[in-house]
Amino acid sequence: MKILKFLLNTSRKYLAFSIIAGAVAGLCPPGIIALINFKLESQSSLLTWALGSFFFLVICYGIFSFSSEYAIIKLSQFALYNLRLTLSKQILSSPLRSFEKTGSHKYFTILSEDLKYILYTIEGLPGFFVSLGTVFGCLAYMGYLSISLLFFSVCLTLIILPFSRYAISSAEKSAKKFRLETDNLYKHFHSLTRGIKDLLINYNKKRAFLCQQLEPSFKNLKEEHTNVLLMVKFLYRLGELGAFLILGCIVFLFPGFSEIDSNSLR
Repeated sequence: MKILKFLLNTSRKYLAFSIIAGAVAGLCPPGIIALINFKLESQSSLLTWALGSFFFLVICYGIFSFSSEYAIIKLSQFALYNLRLTLSKQILSSPLRSFEKTGSHKYFTILSEDLKYILYTIEGLPGFFVSLGTVFGCLAYMGYLSISLLFFSVCLTLIILPFSRYAISSAEKSAKKFRLETDNLYKHFHSLTRGIKDLLINYNKKRAFLCQQLEPSFKNLKEEHTNVLLMVKFLYRLGELGAFLILGCIVFLFPGFSEIDSNSLR
């Protein structure tokens, strides 16, 4: 939500365009599935309008999904430009004592690592908007087939959501630890560049700095980064598993206690 508020303050026009275009692109796949299902159930072999509608939806998906990505790319680069400029102005206007107390390594981490991850997050928004449109399109199609089918699917989704929330919470904790370790690493890099002359002359200091400062920091950063990546991949797999479980329950369990024919679920 903070990212969306930040983008909303940057450019409402581009953000609104990206959301609308992504939502329209997301509605196309359910429409394509509905057309395929209609063609499979129809006895007529000459359905020109269905064929035309199919290609129309495919083209619309390509155009609107690219348009959503285009808007977000323009918006993200403009937002990062303003953010870099604003942060640089704040650093230059801050008192020297405050700057030294905070540490130059923290500012460097913000200007490099933090902005990079903000960019990655923003660039993933078009996929989120498309997926959101697809979800609502599928729910609408389920409601068209059967209200009880829609209710059954929503209930299954609500059962799975707490597990996803727990995984997201664990990922956020790992990300915070990774951020702290990144701060420490840049602090050591800063010390390395400032004291390089003394370290090159004194072998014992160089050895102590490498073994007691850099190596433990590298190890901690590796472990925390591994935890973050594993949690992210786990979330992806959990989402896929939830989708397959919902699909399996709809196909194999739902027709047993509902009036809808299982052939309509193809």
